[in-house]
Amino acid sequence: MSEGLDASAAQRGLGLVTGHGHDPFWPNDIGQDSIALSRALGHAQVTGSYLAALARRRQAKLAAFDRGLARDAPDVVTLIPVT
Repeated sequence: MSEGLDASAAQRGLGLVTGHGHDPFWPNDIGQDSIALSRALGHAQVTGSYLAALARRRQAKLAAFDRGLARDAPDVVTLIPVT
């Protein structure tokens, strides 16, 4: 959103990845020591890093609108392009 996308564009993009009904629930079951916070500048980066760590633990992929998160965790984050 900080890059000029409006809420409706973000919601359309989210609908593309959640519309199939196969979204798993990942319990909040890893400790803070599992999170790479070296590039975290604020709460949004902490949340993104935590979600990336959850995906990594489950050998899964995380879909995100955040270009920085996709750059910092390319092994587990797939960037959702929104136009």
